[in-house]
Amino acid sequence: MILDHNYLQQCQQSWQQLQHWYEQQPGKLITACEQCMLSQALENSFGYYLLQFGVVGDIGKNQQILVQARIQKGLIFHCVPISQQAKKSYGKKVSWIQGLFQRTGLKNDSIDCVILYHVLEFEAYPHEILREVERILRPEGRLIIINFNPYSLLGLWYRWQQLRSKYHRKTDFPT
Repeated sequence: MILDHNYLQQCQQSWQQLQHWYEQQPGKLITACEQCMLSQALENSFGYYLLQFGVVGDIGKNQQILVQARIQKGLIFHCVPISQQAKKSYGKKVSWIQGLFQRTGLKNDSIDCVILYHVLEFEAYPHEILREVERILRPEGRLIIINFNPYSLLGLWYRWQQLRSKYHRKTDFPT
């Protein structure tokens, strides 16, 4: 995998577009459903460390879910810079890490629960992210994946947008 400045920009652009979509009415409805399911999934999760890849939607509600979890320390790993105000709203129970999802720099078998929050469908190297999660997750750890169904109407629309943007990029010529 080649990690360069263009890849980091593409990652940040994808996350900003997703965040913008979550600020619209359909995104707000989906956020409420996802966060309800996430809080139910975290009810039975316990341990020392919870790692969430990515943050979208209402940061305040996401913060409540992580703080209420029975896991002692939360880590949020994100490729897009988050404002200091948003970081402070999480309190001392949650720490922030910014970087590439494929290389967390965490120890092997060190995390009790990992949440992949719309990471796999928006990344160029999803298999490498899964390999990294497998490396850092404890043997009896939990993995929670929140993704769009690629064969739903929303998933097909997103894929169509991706293909359309690739086609337009190839045909654009500098003037």
